[in-house]
Amino acid sequence: MNHSNKMHKKRKYEKGQISIFFSTVILVLITFMAFIINIGIFVKAKINLQNATDAAAYAGASVQARQLTNIAFLNWEMRNIYKEWMFKYYVLGGLALPKVSGDNAGGFMDFTMESYTRTQTAAKDLYNFPSICMDFSSTGGVGMCTKYLVPGLPRFESSNVLGMDETTNAFIDTIVSKKAKNCSERTALNYYTANTWAYNVKTNDASVSNITAQAPEIAASFMGAFPAAFELGVRMRNLEFEVNTPPQGSICVNPADGVDCTVDASSLSTPGHERALKAWTSGFRNMGKNGNDGADNRFKNSFTLKEVAPKVDTSINIEGSLSTILMPKGSHQKHYLDLKLMTVNYATFYTGFTGGQGNIMVDGQRIESEGQCNATKIGLPIPGYPVGFVKNPNILTYYAVEGKAKFTGLFNPFDSEIVLSAYAAAKPFGGRIGPALFNISDPQKIISRDDRKSSAFITALDTASFRGTFGGGTSGEYAPGMPVPINIDTTGEKKFWMTSESDHVGGWIQGPQIYYGIPNMIWDYPNGNFGTNQSFLADQNVQIIARAGGGFTPQAGLYNEEMFERLKK
Repeated sequence: MNHSNKMHKKRKYEKGQISIFFSTVILVLITFMAFIINIGIFVKAKINLQNATDAAAYAGASVQARQLTNIAFLNWEMRNIYKEWMFKYYVLGGLALPKVSGDNAGGFMDFTMESYTRTQTAAKDLYNFPSICMDFSSTGGVGMCTKYLVPGLPRFESSNVLGMDETTNAFIDTIVSKKAKNCSERTALNYYTANTWAYNVKTNDASVSNITAQAPEIAASFMGAFPAAFELGVRMRNLEFEVNTPPQGSICVNPADGVDCTVDASSLSTPGHERALKAWTSGFRNMGKNGNDGADNRFKNSFTLKEVAPKVDTSINIEGSLSTILMPKGSHQKHYLDLKLMTVNYATFYTGFTGGQGNIMVDGQRIESEGQCNATKIGLPIPGYPVGFVKNPNILTYYAVEGKAKFTGLFNPFDSEIVLSAYAAAKPFGGRIGPALFNISDPQKIISRDDRKSSAFITALDTASFRGTFGGGTSGEYAPGMPVPINIDTTGEKKFWMTSESDHVGGWIQGPQIYYGIPNMIWDYPNGNFGTNQSFLADQNVQIIARAGGGFTPQAGLYNEEMFERLKK
């Protein structure tokens, strides 16, 4: 009996050991399977979070891309306004000139008015640049705007006939008076036209004389070039401000639901928050199930998105810099985009006529005349004209986010949830905004580029070396017929026009170094290829117009006849 009991207990013990062994093995297998399942769920959650973060980065960059595209379109429109202005200035303003109204092929444009040689000293247009002169009665080569001097009326010799001399003189006095008045009226007409095309100043005050009403109806229904470009510049600064909306902190669907975040997604309602809202919405929708209830949505509802703040370059926040022109004073935090505005000092010319006495040479004899109209090209300053924006290449436009969510597995051995993190970044298309027509390396000042490209967009004028060919005149002094204003000397102390590539022609300039240039532009490449055809650029970095015979032949931009014809047509 004792032996049988011992054997029975031994078998029972062995069965127990086997049962414990199998239980242990099953427990290990179950634990291992749970671990595998848990890891799988964990990996799936991590993949979902990464996909959601990638989608958020793509959505935010898409908003940036659309904003950049809108900016690029407005920048194109700003350049288009400048081209329309140049069409008025170069083509419509000079239609009285046979060279402008006729057909040209090859060579370079000549915008000078013809000389009137039947005077003791020939009146010559010595500077080849456009000047607005409206003459609706001009036909062929006859008209007020075709000659640089319109001769006056001679006095008849006394006839010694009683009453005849008085009547004749009274008649001539009346004609001379009318002729002198016509000279001044044409000057005002040309000025009003130039002012309308540049500014188009309008007022609702009936007691104030409206310049537009006094100008001819030639392209006068449009806004002036300067206010139109200014308005577009302000709109582009607003878009830039939206692009540079400061990065948001942690965004979630319900901050009060135990989620560690600082921004409620429903509060992102302004246009500047479009980037953050669409990024978070895209990420949230890619987190898994729809709906906001049930245990299966705890992982989705715990999703938070944080916009990663790029490094801010504080050097671009200088007051009065090209990066802050047309922006309110104060802090200018540009996180994603920096636009530099090219503001250039331009001056367009209009033709003024002054009445006076002169003489006419007939068969070698000098005959005194009255009511002579002397032409003078007068500059109308347009300071700080907004030509266009250029994107600062040192500030990279991109979008980066950090996504987080709380993971709770089926067999979580930890007391609290596991916080998963994912990062993603995207760079939007549409980042090229320009081109840089001038050298904008200085944060506040603009000068010409050293590759001749600026020579097609601004023209310098050298008047200091003028020697009067009629009516006297020495270097830097006014002589009848020469353009005004003039550069008094070449020291830079009393200079209005730019004369070299180092002169500051735009930007935020303080002090006497504010110089002006004549506007010009490239309309279309003559051979359709920028790289192989340079005939639309000057021979030097800056095109300088000097007195006839005293400098290079103007050839840049619209001085190219083929380019001018394409613009005119």
